[in-house]
Amino acid sequence: MRHEEKVWDRFSGLYDKIIKKDEQAYDVMIKKMAATIDRHDKVLEIATGTGIIALSLSETLENITAIDFSEKMIAIARRKAEKIRNEKIQFEVQDACNMNFQDNQFDVVIISNALHIMPDPERVLSEIKRVLKNDGRLIAPTFMHKKSKNAKLFSKLAALVGFKAYHEWDEKRYCAFLGENGFNNVNSTILKSSFNIAYATAILEDLNV
Repeated sequence: MRHEEKVWDRFSGLYDKIIKKDEQAYDVMIKKMAATIDRHDKVLEIATGTGIIALSLSETLENITAIDFSEKMIAIARRKAEKIRNEKIQFEVQDACNMNFQDNQFDVVIISNALHIMPDPERVLSEIKRVLKNDGRLIAPTFMHKKSKNAKLFSKLAALVGFKAYHEWDEKRYCAFLGENGFNNVNSTILKSSFNIAYATAILEDLNV
């Protein structure tokens, strides 16, 4: 088990309490997602954690697949789904850098507040491109650290317990990063939370077709 997996397993029981402080921003994100995803779309959520977003979106979708590399996170997400008898979500333990899905499988891929804490986000985006259909959509809200003293301080404190932010982007640089990794029509809006969140969306479009 990698260090990152151990950290998330260790804090899985506290995850929902940690997210609680950004509950309002998450509510806004989920509403924006639900408004733009068709109920028939085949949707994948990466880094689902305890399933907060997937469980909310499942109310308006026919089904959704949600993955995380933390077994304990997925165990909690499954218990939540079982408690409310929600059978629309397939929760799976998977590594975002090496997903066990066929090519061109999903209409929408969601990855929220995770790319900045991944050591190799380029590889993750490469995998997302592989599993997305042509003209498929990426929804990738991510905390912004650049130019934020509060975010930098929090990152230093979080690193002491194992939560390392490998990348510190501002909105412009983050959108450019997505474009540099093969996504088109990148757009974002800033959502206010404990730290600013860039709610970024993009399309996987084969410009050679």
